[in-house]
Amino acid sequence: MNKFTMKININIIKNNTDLCLYLILMVYIFQCIIYILFGSTLWMDEGRNLIRSYWYASSQVQPYSNFDPTWQMPIWFYLNGWWQMLFGIGHISSRSFSSILGFINLLFLYKIVNLFYRNKIYGLLAVSIFVLSPHAVWQFTTSSPHALVSLINLLAFFLIFNLNKYSHWFSSTVLGLFYFLLYFIRPNMIIGIFLMLIFQMLFTSPKKLKYLITTISVFILFSILIINHFPGKFGYYTFQIPFITEMLRNIGLYDDPHYNFLNSVYHSVLGHWGAGADIELLSSKILGLIRAFIACVVIPYP
Repeated sequence: MNKFTMKININIIKNNTDLCLYLILMVYIFQCIIYILFGSTLWMDEGRNLIRSYWYASSQVQPYSNFDPTWQMPIWFYLNGWWQMLFGIGHISSRSFSSILGFINLLFLYKIVNLFYRNKIYGLLAVSIFVLSPHAVWQFTTSSPHALVSLINLLAFFLIFNLNKYSHWFSSTVLGLFYFLLYFIRPNMIIGIFLMLIFQMLFTSPKKLKYLITTISVFILFSILIINHFPGKFGYYTFQIPFITEMLRNIGLYDDPHYNFLNSVYHSVLGHWGAGADIELLSSKILGLIRAFIACVVIPYP
């Protein structure tokens, strides 16, 4: 294919970006239908999530009771349970909930990439990469909080990059609520929350630091409210801060022989490393992600 033909093809895409986006979204919807109705059978984690969600939403079982001695955060289970009570109990309803959230993810991914590069083709490319990754689409159609956590992340970044378009009080309050939801759905998002706070500081002038304080205050306020609402065991798990608690334990500033929260985080998020995971390896992973972000986003930014 010569340069002239490639230029014509790119111009065709530029002139039909909306149509291309619709086609990509239709491919995503088609994949979701296949996965929901004819995909893999219900796997163990999905089964536990469905049962626990219905228990919580119907008030049959309280989180952290003797009948349900879980360490997982309850917010997503309540949302998933309420959805099932409205639209039907079972994995098809729950998977549909995740798929709808995944669809909204794609829309905001498209918007954010367009915001960075001022070019709709980059937005189409980002959405296409996701839709053409079968494992990614499958993750967003399971009865799990993956799609919700991803959506809250994208909404937070979208709001940070558009701070000047909305009321600062509104933006700072909503961001505090987003950070609260992220932590109390998936505590291992603590590093992501710190990164977003850094971006929020970069997009906030020094004279407007009161809005950053507002964000942190909203996070603390909602955290206090939810900790007081659930039994003491919930507060105990809340303060098992991923990565930070383990570092304090390693240097002898935190002594807790009963529960090593970080090992479960390593196992479920960073791979099957087990209890022997090295904090230095974790640091290298984080630095690698930051370098990748700078190389892919910050440097090419026009």
